[in-house]
Formats: sequence, C-alpha cells, structure tokens
Amino acid sequence: MTVDFHELLGSSDAPELVPQVDNTDILCSVVALFDVSLPVVGPRDVHDTVHSHGTHTIILLRQQSDVLVEYRSRTPPSFRGEPVSSPVPAVVNGHRESEGRYLQVFSESEDSSDSSDDHEEVKECTEPRSASAWETFCMGLEEFLARARERRAQREAPGDEQQILPTAVGAESLIVGAAAYKLKTLSTGEKVLQLSLMATRKRYGNCGGGHHIIELLKTQSVCGAYDAFLSHADTDARGGLLLMLWPH
Repeated sequence: MTVDFHELLGSSDAPELVPQVDNTDILCSVVALFDVSLPVVGPRDVHDTVHSHGTHTIILLRQQSDVLVEYRSRTPPSFRGEPVSSPVPAVVNGHRESEGRYLQVFSESEDSSDSSDDHEEVKECTEPRSASAWETFCMGLEEFLARARERRAQREAPGDEQQILPTAVGAESLIVGAAAYKLKTLSTGEKVLQLSLMATRKRYGNCGGGHHIIELLKTQSVCGAYDAFLSHADTDARGGLLLMLWPH
C-alpha cells in the first residue's frame, strides 16, 4: 500500500488502512522500522520525513491471517522450558528505560532471529524542538508500545491448549518493509522521484522485499510519472537497504 501520512492523520474520518489496526500504529511501526534500520538518522528526523507534506510511503504488509497461522505453529517459550523473552521496555518518567526500545517491538526476537548485539540506543522523544505532530506522535507511540507489550505477552504465554487470538497480531507483526519518497520538480523542469528512506525487516532480508519495493518505485501507476530517481547510499544501513540513481 502507498500512504500519505500527513494527509491521512490530518483527517478526522480517515478509513483504517488495515482492518482492526489503528492508523497511528502503522505509522509507529514504519518509524520504528526505519529507526532500527537507519540508526544514524534518528527517530525525530525519520518521523518528520515520513509525516511531511507531499511524502508518500510504500508499506509492505503481510496478511493478518498468515501471521496468525505462523504464530500458532510456534511452540511458546514456556512450553519449550525456555524463559520468556523480555517485553518491550517500558517508559519511566517519560524517558526510555533502556536501549533497543524500537528493536524489541518487532517479532523476530521471539524466534531468536535477532541478536542482542544489534540493539542500539534510540534518542528520546523529548528532543528540544517543538512540533505538535511530533508531540502527538510521541504520545501515540507510548500507547503503541504498551499494546505491543501486551500482544507479545499473549503470544508468548497463550495458556494450556489455548490458541493465540487475532488480537495478538499488531502492526509490528505485519510490516515487512517500507520506503518514503517525494516527487519534486527541478528548476530545469525535470520531475524526479526522491527516495528519502527505505528498509526491510531483517528476517525478510533474503525474501526479495527490497527488490519488490524498488520495482514499485519504478512503476508509474504506483508513484506517478518522473524523469529520474534520486537518492543516496547509507553504508551504515541495515535490512537490505539499496539506494541508487537512474533515469526512468
């Protein structure tokens, strides 16, 4: 799907992007994915980019039913005799409790696809810059993280002979990859597609998600017509990030 978060969240009667999933949760998952994959950018700049006027975000999501089947096929850690993994860190007095705050939102840590060495400290929401959209996002983020903790607890300890419920599948479980871009017209009259951010989940790095996003970005019916594709490479990026420049 392609989303204009600035327009979507500015509307009081916007439809749900995904049934029974809050639109703000989708934004939080996208920001979390970019922040984990591009740690040098920072969550504030990621949010400002994704939420800016004229920016569109391509989001790859799995079907809720497929994710639910996958979760139900796993053996809970408690049944394997293993300790239940730590939940998403809580917020103490408005500050982050520990590093890896966004990273632990994602479900790969439940099946040991991520190493604790990958955890990065993330900047606090309370940066000395004022913007109502950012402040609103931070408040929604805390609610999202709290719900993510609850969903993880449901998945890890469903109880004897009790199936994992659909309510245990949130936006953080559905997202596969994302790319934020904007169409711009240069002084020469050329129209360019400027790719600002792109990332895929670590566990899907070899599944062609990044290639699929690039193909979508090259498709005029998805992004509109343009003459050139502009971006820059980030050598510190994770998650199969690939940025390039080519004429359309």
